[in-house]
Amino acid sequence: MNPDSRRSPRSRLPLLPLVAPLALTLSALGQGGPPPAQVYVDRAQMMEVETRRETTGDLRPVRRAVVASREEGRVAAFDLREGQRVEEGDVLARLDDDLLRYEVDRASAQVASDEGRIEERRAELENARRDLERLEDLSDRGSARPVELDDARTQTARIAAQLAQAEADLAVARAELARADRRLRDLTIRAPFDGRVVSTMTELGEWISSGGPVAELIAVDELEVWLDVPETALELIRASDAKLMVRVDALGVEIEAPVAAIIPDVDPLSRLFPVRLAIDNADERLAPGMSVTGLTPTGVRGNVLTVHGDAVRVDDLGEYVYYDRGGAAGVARVRTLYRVGDRVVVRPGAIEAGDRVVVEGNERLFPGQPLTILGEGSPASRVGRGLEGAPPRGESRAGGEAG
Repeated sequence: MNPDSRRSPRSRLPLLPLVAPLALTLSALGQGGPPPAQVYVDRAQMMEVETRRETTGDLRPVRRAVVASREEGRVAAFDLREGQRVEEGDVLARLDDDLLRYEVDRASAQVASDEGRIEERRAELENARRDLERLEDLSDRGSARPVELDDARTQTARIAAQLAQAEADLAVARAELARADRRLRDLTIRAPFDGRVVSTMTELGEWISSGGPVAELIAVDELEVWLDVPETALELIRASDAKLMVRVDALGVEIEAPVAAIIPDVDPLSRLFPVRLAIDNADERLAPGMSVTGLTPTGVRGNVLTVHGDAVRVDDLGEYVYYDRGGAAGVARVRTLYRVGDRVVVRPGAIEAGDRVVVEGNERLFPGQPLTILGEGSPASRVGRGLEGAPPRGESRAGGEAG
């Protein structure tokens, strides 16, 4: 039976991506045909594994903030653009600070004045206490009138009260200075965390009111995956070493992410509950808002179709594999589901169990190119058998066995 007869036309590549390789093929045929590609293949095979259920979700930033101004004023410095990366403490904007600098100077002068008044009161109090001590000594010897002693005591108490008042005034002046200094510093608006600018909300020369927004930031070094998981998977997730596989379809990558939290709030209609996963994104290849597919355990084992992970290639149209189509390179679009060791579970249809898919040498293949199969089996199994780089006996001809 023709290997193509069992494949749906939808599994083949669209015409446009094949135009360039076809032109190369025709050109090579005019010169005696294209040279065969030397490849290794591995058969697609059925495996019994624990099946996984696909659940939808999205990527969200751990932190998102609209940074606002505490003070009002005219924007004197602003050089921020969307997409710009900022570090915690970086200046986002500066407001005009002339008036508040005057306030700081006035408050500083008031503090100095109150400190001087306190020193004056302390000196007066020390002198009054010495006078009181002398009169008390004279009174003990009967040489001082009672009225003089009473006046000295009253004077000492009055100066002590004035000193306490001056100290209170100094505390108020220092608080006013700290407030003015804080307001002055608040005119410089800084990033509260590391991240990127999502949008800007002011411009140079604009007037910002107190609480007015300046820019929106998101943290991108670490992201969260939010999945809506069926309630039947709750116990299985708790028993899965607190890690789940997540597939980012836009990039064609799978990530094993630890479970950060299970939110115990099941939707009464859908019977789904949110699960939050943590993903490191230091290289910033992921972006908040991307759709993801979570692969949650089901506790059920079943037979699934698998190919070796090295066989799967990705282009702008999605995932595909090269396979041996009667001694030439055939192309089939596949839909990968999840990994099982070094193999990948794929949806059946485009590829069937027993098909020989290319696992090495597929980097520069083009459809229809003749194949010279150097060996069969996964790379690990060939190394274990000592066959790496050497064709097995009986396979020296392209796409078939030697006579």
